[in-house]
Amino acid sequence: MQKIKYKINNTYNKLNNSIIAYFIMGAVLGIIAFCGIYGVKVLNFTNVDWLMSAGDLTQHYIGWEFFRDSPWSFPIGMSNNYAYPIGVAIPYTDSIPLFALLFKLIEGILPQRFQYFGLWGIMCFALQGGIAAIIFKKYINNIMLVLVSTSFIIINPIMLRRMFNHTALASHFIILIALAIWVYKEKFTTAKSKVLVWTSVNIVAILIHPYFVPMTMTIMLGFIIDDFINFKKVKDGIMAIVTSIASIAVVFWIIGGFTGESAEAIGLGDFSMNINALFNPIGWSKFLTKDLPLAKFEQYEGFQYLGLGIIILIPICLILFIIRNRSNIKSIFTANSIKRFIEKYTPFFVVFIILFFMAVSNIITINSHVIFEYKFPKYVEIIFNIFRSTGRLFWPVTYIIIFALIIYTITRFKSKKSILAIMILLLVIQTADLSHKLIERRNYYNSDVKFDYILKSEFWDGVGENFEHIMLIPTYTNTYSHMSRLATDYNMTLNIGSFARGPDKQIGKIAAVTVGELKSGKSSDDTAYIIQSYNILEDIMRNSPKDMYTAVNIIGNVDNFFVLYSNKDFSIDKYKDDIEAYSSKDFVNINFENYIDELSELDDNIAIMISKKGGSLEAITKKELEQLKELGVKSDLSKISGKNYSSVILPRNSNNTVEKVESNNVEINMKPGKDLGGNILQRTIVLRSGEIKSEAYSNLLFNNVQYSMNREGLNIVVYDIKNDKVKNIASFKLKDNNEGNLMRCK
Repeated sequence: MQKIKYKINNTYNKLNNSIIAYFIMGAVLGIIAFCGIYGVKVLNFTNVDWLMSAGDLTQHYIGWEFFRDSPWSFPIGMSNNYAYPIGVAIPYTDSIPLFALLFKLIEGILPQRFQYFGLWGIMCFALQGGIAAIIFKKYINNIMLVLVSTSFIIINPIMLRRMFNHTALASHFIILIALAIWVYKEKFTTAKSKVLVWTSVNIVAILIHPYFVPMTMTIMLGFIIDDFINFKKVKDGIMAIVTSIASIAVVFWIIGGFTGESAEAIGLGDFSMNINALFNPIGWSKFLTKDLPLAKFEQYEGFQYLGLGIIILIPICLILFIIRNRSNIKSIFTANSIKRFIEKYTPFFVVFIILFFMAVSNIITINSHVIFEYKFPKYVEIIFNIFRSTGRLFWPVTYIIIFALIIYTITRFKSKKSILAIMILLLVIQTADLSHKLIERRNYYNSDVKFDYILKSEFWDGVGENFEHIMLIPTYTNTYSHMSRLATDYNMTLNIGSFARGPDKQIGKIAAVTVGELKSGKSSDDTAYIIQSYNILEDIMRNSPKDMYTAVNIIGNVDNFFVLYSNKDFSIDKYKDDIEAYSSKDFVNINFENYIDELSELDDNIAIMISKKGGSLEAITKKELEQLKELGVKSDLSKISGKNYSSVILPRNSNNTVEKVESNNVEINMKPGKDLGGNILQRTIVLRSGEIKSEAYSNLLFNNVQYSMNREGLNIVVYDIKNDKVKNIASFKLKDNNEGNLMRCK
């Protein structure tokens, strides 16, 4: 028995003294947490549907797909087939350049559809746990306490909120690596080791996401100041800084980081951190159900919520501090004590001050109040505009606070059993506080998420086999995920995409030039043009040479996309049942009163979708108002000047009219399966009316395809619900006269 006990104790002591063992245990804990929250379906390399159906994730995955298909060139991070013909660099699709470059090296053996984002996610959790365990080991000499403490870091809200939302920004392990280097500073005493380790960390940071660079660089500065205070070494720190900056610049250049139009982005101060950030759950607490107010909506980017378990540690630490120092409380505030405290913690204060003022940027706010606002010098503003979502930059300080609270609490308790019980209880509270978000993620990522690919016709396979380029005009990105799948499946180029700071202006200018060419009858045989604006479609049809696009060229509606092409070798006979051909005769001028008369004669299956763009609608007559009222319009449209308006009218079921009139932006959102007057909706339909940056807009989106003419006044779509067909599209300015434009759909 004694021998067994001896062996157990001996094994425990070996584990307790091994950094590698702590790393492995922490990493295993991270992997278990990941699988418990996200499941294993996301780890399937060929499962991409969950990425194609999820906002930013779609941007990241599509960026990788185009990059893998693009031939190697310099800079090596360029996708020349995406944002064609300009091209876009992999950093601007947030596709995690580090993994994108690694997997492109073996692209030839990868399956047609391949994703590494699930692998990156589980790796983030493993490294988060492993590195956190190493940091805690430095101060806590107990395996169980280290593992419980590590669990707080693994299920940290600020990382969980980013995972599979903005996956690259969930790579918080790079912050922990930088902190671990600082914690174990005694292992990096030579100039060579300091330069090597910090340069490596900063290179990895830029290969993950540029936002991590100011964080790791600031932590490095804290390390250097600490090194100077303790060892009076200046040269080593300068070498580390210079080498890191040079390496970051070179690596960013190599991967194409300097190819974007401009590194500046509007919104400085909007995406900042509110001073209440550490205690503001913004929907992430099950118990603190009332969120604290924000001065700006965009301050969600400054999310730093600690979690209820960690928040409870704050008063516990204060009580422990008072108990520990109650007999000599006065000596703590002597000049010598304060001096020693400042000297000891100066590096941390520097890191805190730098990251705090970077995070709050030029607007200091608490709750909904702006405390102080100042203007940066122009050169500083340019730098800050590069990192406009400054609220993120406080993450390292949040981690330092969590580590400090946990370590201080544990090291002040003599009874390991008592503090272990307390920490487990706090971990249970922390987990329970976040449980609704954890369950939400588990349910979603363990479900069978399917991408609803809307290009149903075999016609699109013909496009893929006969054309080299897809060009969407104008460069709306509502449906880019569907066109991207077509393009990547057939190794075609695509002119649009979703980019962080891509060549959007250049792409827009090229599209505008192309419209002029199409109007004059010029089109490329190797390009399929997707016309996404009814204004442009009408302009081309009315102004191009007579019958140009019904004789030599083809224009038609396929799966609710208007396609124009001039490849004479592409026979459409086999697809003729899928194509609705159009000519200039389908675009007519019409009086509003006559149009309403037509609407009055429609059958029971019809819904009339209306969205207003700016305008005062002064020209509406009393007769027309009466006609609209009979159709089911409840508001007096002549009196909604300065307001936004959207409605869904069912002429034969006017009691079911859905109508919104507000000074603010309005939106009506209807999902498939909704009962509209006895007919079941088959598409997602979104109506919007409002203003963005002083520019009015009108949206009538059917499965993300824009049907609104988006012209001043009323934009109207008549939709056959039962047969899932758009009957006609119209717009009426109704300011000076009652004339408008109508497109009759086939």
